[in-house]
Amino acid sequence: MSGYILSLVCRLKLLIVAYFDSMILNHELNKTLILRALFNNTKRCSIVVLLCQRQYDYTLVSRKKNEQKYKDDFTTIKQYMDSEDQAKIPDDWEKADKPGNVLVKKISGQDTCNLLVASSGRCMKERSIDSLKEQRFLEDISRLHASFKKGNILIPGKICERVGRLRQKYHSICKYYDIEVKLSEDQKKVTEICWDKKTSREQRNILSGCYVIETTQQHLTGPEIWKQYMLLNRVESVFKDLKSELGMRPVYHQTDKRTESHLFIGVLAYHILNAIETALKANGETREWKTINEVLNTHVRNTVVMSGKDMTWHIRVSGTPESQHLEIYNALKVKDPLKRNMQSIHLRL
Repeated sequence: MSGYILSLVCRLKLLIVAYFDSMILNHELNKTLILRALFNNTKRCSIVVLLCQRQYDYTLVSRKKNEQKYKDDFTTIKQYMDSEDQAKIPDDWEKADKPGNVLVKKISGQDTCNLLVASSGRCMKERSIDSLKEQRFLEDISRLHASFKKGNILIPGKICERVGRLRQKYHSICKYYDIEVKLSEDQKKVTEICWDKKTSREQRNILSGCYVIETTQQHLTGPEIWKQYMLLNRVESVFKDLKSELGMRPVYHQTDKRTESHLFIGVLAYHILNAIETALKANGETREWKTINEVLNTHVRNTVVMSGKDMTWHIRVSGTPESQHLEIYNALKVKDPLKRNMQSIHLRL
């Protein structure tokens, strides 16, 4: 299995290098490779080394250990973000977005530069996830302790096995707890199960919402580097929209022409979707298409069927849009062109 994974990594490395080499041949020299933290570690991944050897620009997020290196800087900015008085931003820090929810600090190096990023939104998300995991961990270990107190489980091997499962299930939380299983003098029974929170758990909260971006493009400003990296989220949302809302996958066609037509319609639908999202963002609407679609689904067009002695009429009429619908329509500069339509269908016999 390890040899198979190594083969996949080598193939991926060759594909990336070959792709960038092809852009060099096509005189496309201003391309930048944006990577997640998957390809970066303390010893630097071989892919990054190859990119440096070929003098390709890249932007990636460093690992958690690199955040510890700038702990003092993150502590200072987190104190500023948590304080009520935010009149003056600490030195060398600047806002990356208009609301000021993301603050960045650029630290230049010899060949690369590091961008320290502190995001209040990401901080709330990470703390919420960590607190939920910690709550579930404490509930499970409390159930194990209650079962031990009732005498349902006393064998050391069984209890250690249960504790090991908890460590495996909550590996990101257990490292902040000291779990001890105390045994009797003859080592045949368990006398107590104890767990204590480490001080490093509180220190981890300081780094919540903080990360480090490494890039070779030192000529860019801090906000420009952050916006460039955030383009990766946009690309990922494109594939998500194509596979979910726009129905590009799954493909049920079996012939090449039908499959190509299906993919063409999916890409065409995405261009329309992208134009809609661009128009919405230009008018201050920041909600995702999934949310917009859920809101607009409540505004429908109905068909009323009326039967007479000699004929049947189908009347198409739109519902009255609510205020939330009108906000979206006004942002898109769309008026309801579908007026009341009545059509006779057939004569009754």
